[in-house]
Formats: sequence, structure tokens, C-alpha cells
Amino acid sequence: MNYPVVDYMYVIYLTFAILSALLVTFASYIISYRVMNRPPSLSPYTKFPLRRAMDLSFDSKERVLRFLFNMHQYDNPMFDFEKAALCRETGRIFPNALTWYGTIKLDWTFCKNVILASMFRGAAYPMNKKKSFVYPITL
Repeated sequence: MNYPVVDYMYVIYLTFAILSALLVTFASYIISYRVMNRPPSLSPYTKFPLRRAMDLSFDSKERVLRFLFNMHQYDNPMFDFEKAALCRETGRIFPNALTWYGTIKLDWTFCKNVILASMFRGAAYPMNKKKSFVYPITL
């Protein structure tokens, strides 16, 4: 039987491939660990950790959405509870506060958006130019 001859270049390529696969695996583990284990985002009002708004009861979600629907205001659009965060102490809901990884990330940009929205309140603003504003909504 003729077995293939293994030369030194084949061994070097195989070693390089195995080491690079291990390096990529280790790097992805480190990156995912750092992204998933961030400290919880704090409420800008009370400095306590925020929680996910999807943990609210069905009745509370329905009450909030009915309130927003009946207001018919541009400043208070309907939002998805699966992407929102909730301040337990004040009852404020922050839409679009969850990242792709499911961690809550909230900064003070929602205040800037509220100020911008108050400038456009009552003005005819085209539908295709609307921005997604973030507003704290209290229960």
C-alpha cells in the first residue's frame, strides 16, 4: 500500500489551522462574555437598576397601550414592550432600550429627543421624515 507522504509544510499548515481555530474560539468567548455580562443600566431618575418591560402583567401592558392609543399624539407613539425597559420606583417606561443581546442600555439621549419632539408639536411634519423618539411614560 502506498500511504501519502506527510511533509513538514503539511504539518505546519495543519498546526496553523488548529491554532487559528482555537484563537478565534477564545476571542469570540471573551467578546461574548464581556457583552453579555455588563452591569445593568441604571435609571436616570433614581439610579436603581432598570428591568425589562415585558415582565409587566398583561393588564398593565394593555392599560398603557390603550392610554397611548387614545391620546393620538405624535409625541407618544405606540411601542414594543419586548424592547422596552421599566423603572420600578417611578413606573416610567423607556421604549427601545434593549440591545440586540438583550441587555438594557439607556443613556440621556431620550431627553434630547423629548426637546426635539416639543419643537415639532402641533406642526405639520411629513410622515416619511418622522424620527423615532424615546419618551419616558409613567404608569
